[in-house]
Amino acid sequence: MASTVWKGHLTVGLVTIPVRLGVAASSDSISFHMLHEDCKSRVKQKLFCETCNREVERAKTIKGFEEGKDQYLIIAPAEIESIAPASSTTMEVSQFVDAEEVDPVYLESSYYLEPEKVGRAAYRLLMEGMRRTNRVAIAKLAMRQREHIVLIRPHGPGLILHTLYYEGEVRAQELNLSDVEVTKDHLNLIEQLIESMRAAFDPRQFRDEYQARLVQLLESKRAGQPLLVTAPPRAAAVVDITEALKMSLMKKPPASAAAAQTPAALEAKPRKRAVGGR
Repeated sequence: MASTVWKGHLTVGLVTIPVRLGVAASSDSISFHMLHEDCKSRVKQKLFCETCNREVERAKTIKGFEEGKDQYLIIAPAEIESIAPASSTTMEVSQFVDAEEVDPVYLESSYYLEPEKVGRAAYRLLMEGMRRTNRVAIAKLAMRQREHIVLIRPHGPGLILHTLYYEGEVRAQELNLSDVEVTKDHLNLIEQLIESMRAAFDPRQFRDEYQARLVQLLESKRAGQPLLVTAPPRAAAVVDITEALKMSLMKKPPASAAAAQTPAALEAKPRKRAVGGR
Protein backbone atom coordinates (compact mmCIF):
# COMPACT_ATOMS: atom_id res chain seq x y z
CA MET A 1 0.00 0.00 0.00
CA ALA A 2 1.13 3.56 -0.69
CA SER A 3 2.14 5.75 2.25
CA THR A 4 -0.69 6.10 4.76
CA VAL A 5 -2.48 9.46 4.64
CA TRP A 6 -5.09 8.72 7.35
CA LYS A 7 -5.63 6.16 10.10
CA GLY A 8 -8.77 5.62 12.12
CA HIS A 9 -11.88 3.49 12.32
CA LEU A 10 -14.69 2.63 9.92
CA THR A 11 -17.97 1.92 11.70
CA VAL A 12 -21.06 0.21 10.31
CA GLY A 13 -23.76 0.10 12.96
CA LEU A 14 -21.96 -1.34 15.99
CA VAL A 15 -19.22 -2.96 13.89
CA THR A 16 -15.88 -1.16 14.15
CA ILE A 17 -13.02 -1.79 11.72
CA PRO A 18 -9.58 -0.20 12.22
CA VAL A 19 -8.45 1.02 8.78
CA ARG A 20 -5.91 3.15 6.96
CA LEU A 21 -5.97 5.14 3.71
CA GLY A 22 -3.37 5.26 0.97
CA VAL A 23 -3.46 7.25 -2.28
CA ALA A 24 -4.84 5.06 -5.09
CA ALA A 25 -3.94 7.19 -8.11
CA SER A 26 -1.72 10.13 -8.95
CA SER A 27 -0.58 11.90 -12.07
CA ASP A 28 2.72 10.74 -13.57
CA SER A 29 4.19 13.41 -15.77
CA ILE A 30 7.48 15.02 -16.71
CA SER A 31 8.14 18.17 -14.70
CA PHE A 32 10.46 21.10 -15.29
CA HIS A 33 12.35 23.33 -12.87
CA MET A 34 12.59 27.09 -13.23
CA LEU A 35 16.19 28.16 -13.95
CA HIS A 36 18.01 31.48 -14.02
CA GLU A 37 18.49 32.25 -17.69
CA ASP A 38 21.98 33.70 -17.17
CA CYS A 39 23.70 30.92 -15.19
CA LYS A 40 21.22 28.06 -15.69
CA SER A 41 20.98 27.50 -11.92
CA ARG A 42 17.71 26.56 -10.27
CA VAL A 43 15.74 29.39 -8.71
CA LYS A 44 13.67 28.89 -5.57
CA GLN A 45 10.68 30.70 -4.15
CA LYS A 46 11.20 32.47 -0.84
CA LEU A 47 8.80 34.00 1.65
CA PHE A 48 9.23 37.75 1.85
CA CYS A 49 7.64 40.28 4.20
CA GLU A 50 7.17 43.65 2.52
CA THR A 51 6.52 45.41 5.86
CA CYS A 52 9.79 44.23 7.43
CA ASN A 53 11.56 44.23 4.06
CA ARG A 54 13.22 40.87 4.67
CA GLU A 55 12.95 37.16 4.00
CA VAL A 56 10.89 35.16 6.49
CA GLU A 57 11.57 31.58 7.62
CA ARG A 58 8.59 29.23 7.26
CA ALA A 59 8.88 28.40 10.97
CA LYS A 60 8.12 32.05 11.72
CA THR A 61 4.79 32.05 9.85
CA ILE A 62 1.31 31.71 11.38
CA LYS A 63 -2.16 31.24 9.89
CA GLY A 64 -4.45 34.21 9.37
CA PHE A 65 -7.89 34.63 7.79
CA GLU A 66 -8.35 37.85 5.83
CA GLU A 67 -11.19 39.94 7.26
CA GLY A 68 -10.44 43.04 5.22
CA LYS A 69 -7.53 44.80 3.59
CA ASP A 70 -4.48 44.12 5.80
CA GLN A 71 -6.78 42.84 8.56
CA TYR A 72 -6.50 39.19 9.66
CA LEU A 73 -7.91 36.89 12.29
CA ILE A 74 -4.99 34.94 13.72
CA ILE A 75 -5.71 31.23 14.16
CA ALA A 76 -3.41 28.99 16.23
CA PRO A 77 -2.85 25.34 15.23
CA ALA A 78 -4.23 24.20 18.60
CA GLU A 79 -7.45 26.10 17.91
CA ILE A 80 -7.88 24.31 14.58
CA GLU A 81 -7.21 20.95 16.22
CA SER A 82 -9.76 21.67 18.96
CA ILE A 83 -12.64 21.94 16.48
CA ALA A 84 -11.87 18.72 14.61
CA PRO A 85 -15.12 16.71 14.20
CA ALA A 86 -15.56 13.05 15.17
CA SER A 87 -14.98 12.09 11.54
CA SER A 88 -11.31 13.02 11.90
CA THR A 89 -10.77 9.68 13.65
CA THR A 90 -13.89 7.66 12.79
CA MET A 91 -15.76 7.22 9.51
CA GLU A 92 -19.33 6.28 10.36
CA VAL A 93 -21.30 4.78 7.48
CA SER A 94 -24.61 6.66 7.38
CA GLN A 95 -26.22 4.82 4.47
CA PHE A 96 -25.80 2.33 1.65
CA VAL A 97 -26.95 3.32 -1.83
CA ASP A 98 -27.13 1.69 -5.25
CA ALA A 99 -23.81 2.12 -7.03
CA GLU A 100 -25.53 3.58 -10.11
CA GLU A 101 -27.15 6.39 -8.10
CA VAL A 102 -23.92 8.37 -7.68
CA ASP A 103 -23.11 10.50 -10.71
CA PRO A 104 -19.36 10.22 -11.53
CA VAL A 105 -19.17 14.04 -11.65
CA TYR A 106 -19.17 13.97 -7.83
CA LEU A 107 -16.02 11.80 -7.61
CA GLU A 108 -12.95 13.74 -6.50
CA SER A 109 -9.94 11.71 -5.25
CA SER A 110 -9.37 7.97 -4.79
CA TYR A 111 -7.76 6.13 -1.88
CA TYR A 112 -7.24 2.47 -1.07
CA LEU A 113 -9.01 1.59 2.17
CA GLU A 114 -7.27 -1.29 3.91
CA PRO A 115 -7.80 -2.94 7.30
CA GLU A 116 -5.40 -3.20 10.18
CA LYS A 117 -4.59 -6.78 11.16
CA VAL A 118 -7.28 -7.04 13.85
CA GLY A 119 -10.00 -5.80 11.48
CA ARG A 120 -9.48 -8.17 8.55
CA ALA A 121 -12.47 -10.45 9.26
CA ALA A 122 -14.99 -7.61 9.62
CA TYR A 123 -13.47 -5.86 6.59
CA ARG A 124 -13.87 -8.99 4.43
CA LEU A 125 -17.44 -9.48 5.62
CA LEU A 126 -18.38 -5.89 4.76
CA MET A 127 -16.72 -6.12 1.34
CA GLU A 128 -18.50 -9.34 0.40
CA GLY A 129 -21.84 -7.99 1.63
CA MET A 130 -21.46 -4.91 -0.54
CA ARG A 131 -20.55 -7.02 -3.56
CA ARG A 132 -23.60 -9.27 -3.13
CA THR A 133 -26.03 -6.38 -2.70
CA ASN A 134 -24.38 -4.08 -5.29
CA ARG A 135 -24.38 -1.26 -2.73
CA VAL A 136 -21.80 1.39 -1.91
CA ALA A 137 -21.33 3.00 1.48
CA ILE A 138 -21.62 6.73 2.19
CA ALA A 139 -19.80 8.24 5.16
CA LYS A 140 -17.95 11.39 6.23
CA LEU A 141 -14.22 11.79 6.74
CA ALA A 142 -12.30 14.78 8.11
CA MET A 143 -8.81 15.06 6.63
CA ARG A 144 -6.49 18.00 5.98
CA GLN A 145 -8.78 20.55 7.64
CA ARG A 146 -11.82 19.55 5.65
CA GLU A 147 -14.72 17.17 6.18
CA HIS A 148 -15.44 15.14 3.06
CA ILE A 149 -18.41 13.08 1.99
CA VAL A 150 -16.91 9.74 0.96
CA LEU A 151 -18.08 6.78 -1.08
CA ILE A 152 -16.67 3.32 -0.27
CA ARG A 153 -17.02 0.47 -2.75
CA PRO A 154 -15.55 -2.97 -3.49
CA HIS A 155 -12.56 -2.78 -5.81
CA GLY A 156 -10.27 -5.65 -6.76
CA PRO A 157 -9.24 -7.55 -3.62
CA GLY A 158 -10.53 -4.94 -1.20
CA LEU A 159 -12.28 -1.60 -0.79
CA ILE A 160 -11.57 1.75 -2.37
CA LEU A 161 -12.67 5.14 -1.05
CA HIS A 162 -13.56 8.17 -3.16
CA THR A 163 -13.95 11.65 -1.70
CA LEU A 164 -16.97 13.40 -3.19
CA TYR A 165 -17.68 17.00 -4.07
CA TYR A 166 -20.52 18.64 -2.18
CA GLU A 167 -23.64 19.58 -4.10
CA GLY A 168 -22.71 23.27 -4.14
CA GLU A 169 -19.27 22.50 -5.59
CA VAL A 170 -20.57 20.82 -8.73
CA ARG A 171 -21.34 23.47 -11.32
CA ALA A 172 -24.53 23.21 -13.33
CA GLN A 173 -24.09 22.85 -17.08
CA GLU A 174 -25.95 25.73 -18.68
CA LEU A 175 -26.79 24.18 -22.01
CA ASN A 176 -30.04 24.21 -23.93
CA LEU A 177 -30.40 22.04 -27.05
CA SER A 178 -34.18 22.20 -27.34
CA ASP A 179 -33.88 24.10 -30.62
CA VAL A 180 -31.73 21.38 -32.25
CA GLU A 181 -33.69 18.82 -34.26
CA VAL A 182 -32.60 15.17 -34.21
CA THR A 183 -34.04 12.99 -36.97
CA LYS A 184 -34.82 9.29 -36.72
CA ASP A 185 -32.45 8.53 -39.61
CA HIS A 186 -29.59 10.29 -37.89
CA LEU A 187 -30.35 8.46 -34.63
CA ASN A 188 -30.27 5.12 -36.40
CA LEU A 189 -26.93 5.95 -38.02
CA ILE A 190 -25.29 7.19 -34.82
CA GLU A 191 -26.52 4.12 -32.92
CA GLN A 192 -24.98 1.88 -35.58
CA LEU A 193 -21.71 3.80 -35.38
CA ILE A 194 -21.65 3.55 -31.58
CA GLU A 195 -22.28 -0.19 -31.71
CA SER A 196 -19.58 -0.70 -34.35
CA MET A 197 -17.05 0.99 -32.04
CA ARG A 198 -18.08 -0.81 -28.87
CA ALA A 199 -15.20 -2.38 -26.92
CA ALA A 200 -14.26 -3.45 -23.43
CA PHE A 201 -12.48 -0.67 -21.59
CA ASP A 202 -8.82 -1.48 -21.00
CA PRO A 203 -6.71 1.39 -19.61
CA ARG A 204 -3.55 -0.35 -20.87
CA GLN A 205 -4.58 0.60 -24.41
CA PHE A 206 -4.03 4.30 -23.80
CA ARG A 207 -0.88 6.36 -23.64
CA ASP A 208 -0.16 10.02 -23.00
CA GLU A 209 1.11 11.15 -26.41
CA TYR A 210 2.09 14.58 -25.11
CA GLN A 211 4.38 13.03 -22.49
CA ALA A 212 5.80 10.66 -25.10
CA ARG A 213 6.67 13.65 -27.29
CA LEU A 214 8.30 15.36 -24.32
CA VAL A 215 10.48 12.26 -23.85
CA GLN A 216 11.41 12.48 -27.55
CA LEU A 217 12.32 16.13 -27.07
CA LEU A 218 14.52 15.37 -24.05
CA GLU A 219 16.31 12.51 -25.79
CA SER A 220 16.95 14.70 -28.85
CA LYS A 221 18.32 17.51 -26.65
CA ARG A 222 20.64 15.08 -24.81
CA ALA A 223 21.95 13.77 -28.15
CA GLY A 224 22.27 17.27 -29.60
CA GLN A 225 20.03 16.36 -32.51
CA PRO A 226 17.05 18.21 -34.02
CA LEU A 227 13.64 16.96 -32.99
CA LEU A 228 11.69 15.25 -35.77
CA VAL A 229 8.01 14.76 -34.99
CA THR A 230 5.02 14.58 -37.29
CA ALA A 231 2.29 17.14 -36.81
CA PRO A 232 -1.00 15.67 -35.58
CA PRO A 233 -3.64 15.40 -38.33
CA ARG A 234 -6.29 18.07 -38.41
CA ALA A 235 -9.90 16.98 -38.13
CA ALA A 236 -11.87 17.58 -41.31
CA ALA A 237 -14.80 19.95 -41.01
CA VAL A 238 -18.19 18.23 -41.07
CA VAL A 239 -20.03 19.39 -44.17
CA ASP A 240 -22.94 16.95 -44.18
CA ILE A 241 -23.65 14.93 -41.05
CA THR A 242 -25.50 12.20 -42.94
CA GLU A 243 -22.57 11.61 -45.29
CA ALA A 244 -20.11 11.76 -42.40
CA LEU A 245 -22.06 9.08 -40.50
CA LYS A 246 -22.38 6.84 -43.56
CA MET A 247 -18.68 7.12 -44.42
CA SER A 248 -17.79 6.36 -40.79
CA LEU A 249 -19.81 3.14 -40.98
CA MET A 250 -18.25 2.11 -44.31
CA LYS A 251 -14.78 1.83 -42.83
CA LYS A 252 -13.56 0.69 -39.47
CA PRO A 253 -12.60 3.74 -37.38
CA PRO A 254 -8.80 4.02 -37.31
CA ALA A 255 -7.28 2.91 -34.06
CA SER A 256 -5.51 5.68 -32.23
CA ALA A 257 -1.78 5.48 -31.71
CA ALA A 258 -2.53 4.95 -28.04
CA ALA A 259 -4.83 1.99 -28.69
CA ALA A 260 -2.26 0.42 -30.97
CA GLN A 261 0.23 0.16 -28.14
CA THR A 262 0.71 -3.31 -26.71
CA PRO A 263 0.56 -3.83 -22.93
CA ALA A 264 4.24 -4.79 -22.97
CA ALA A 265 5.20 -1.57 -24.74
CA LEU A 266 3.16 0.51 -22.34
CA GLU A 267 4.84 -1.04 -19.32
CA ALA A 268 8.19 0.27 -20.54
CA LYS A 269 7.35 3.80 -19.44
CA PRO A 270 10.06 6.48 -19.45
CA ARG A 271 11.38 7.22 -16.03
CA LYS A 272 10.08 10.41 -14.49
CA ARG A 273 12.70 13.06 -13.99
CA ALA A 274 12.87 16.79 -13.55
CA VAL A 275 14.70 18.61 -16.28
CA GLY A 276 17.05 21.50 -15.87
CA GLY A 277 18.02 20.98 -12.22
CA ARG A 278 21.64 20.96 -11.21
